[in-house]
Amino acid sequence: MFEMFEKINNLICNHSQLAEREKETLFEELALGLFNYQFEKNLIYRSLCEAQGKNPNNINNWTQIPLLSTNCFKEYKLFCQPENLITKTFVSSGTTQSQKSQHYLSQAELTLYENSLIENFFEAFKLNEKSIIKYFVLTESPVEKPNSSLIYMFETIRKKLKLNSNIYFIQNDQLQISALNEALNNACLNQIPILLAGTAFSFVNLLDSNISNFKFPANSALMETGGFKGKSREISKPELYKALSAKFNLPNYALVGQYGMSELNTQYYDSSFILKNEHEKNRYKKAPPWAKNLILNINNLKQEVQIGETGLIAHYDLANLDSLAFVLTGDLAIKKEDNYFELIGRASNLALKGCSLNYENFDNKY
Repeated sequence: MFEMFEKINNLICNHSQLAEREKETLFEELALGLFNYQFEKNLIYRSLCEAQGKNPNNINNWTQIPLLSTNCFKEYKLFCQPENLITKTFVSSGTTQSQKSQHYLSQAELTLYENSLIENFFEAFKLNEKSIIKYFVLTESPVEKPNSSLIYMFETIRKKLKLNSNIYFIQNDQLQISALNEALNNACLNQIPILLAGTAFSFVNLLDSNISNFKFPANSALMETGGFKGKSREISKPELYKALSAKFNLPNYALVGQYGMSELNTQYYDSSFILKNEHEKNRYKKAPPWAKNLILNINNLKQEVQIGETGLIAHYDLANLDSLAFVLTGDLAIKKEDNYFELIGRASNLALKGCSLNYENFDNKY
């Protein structure tokens, strides 16, 4: 396992130094090795694979690796190590009516998660650990929500940038408008670039508040992580981005959408801020070199959709070392050229409930 960790971590941290063909070869090798490891150590996953007649002896490329639904994170403890090696547990936000996913991480997997998120985040916003920015987050602090993977991500970024802990502006489910107003005003007066991060519903609440209009300094950006969860009025993403652009005097390309989930350790970002333009392709998502995706036909999960068609997103995430790396979501996307996908959102009334359907439906055709 340690050798597998070292190889995956090296791919995450040094991918920019590798040629495309080398990255593809490494992913294939590591995905098959990780499948072997998780088949051996994860009894729930092994039972799925055996029900499909799949095992390490008859899988020879990553697209053949069987998938488990994200719902299985709600029903089972998906962990490849002894329970005393669980270092961190992420719990999905969910709702009061639904069972919540629990993602158990070893120290090795937590390290991969942190390195993965930093690599993606720094690339998306053209930052490094020496960058001088003001970073403000529209969520609760880690003290208030210690099991949130989203807040853990924000906190990891804060620590990497060596900023003080006073960056969170929601307390007891209330947006701290006065404090945020003061913080934004000070940053604007000192012309320090601002990175304002939060969920979609937190930005809607911000727009509905009496927050002042600002002219953010050059090279500022907003990071929007999706998710209304019934906590605010819902508006379309173009409408939300247009309102935020006007509120903070930012070009639309400086509003960057991020896609992630508590069950996975890899996140996806728009490339609009990197490229500084509004081409529609820059709002599509693409996996980094340590992850891959398939977009599967919602009515026939053995079949990948064609370019331009909509399906469910399947993730193959090497950073999920000791949990489960091969996951089918309930998220819809349109398949685009060059391995990009356009995120649509959650599939409504999806009939993929629990793990039992995996045995019947989730074997791939590849």
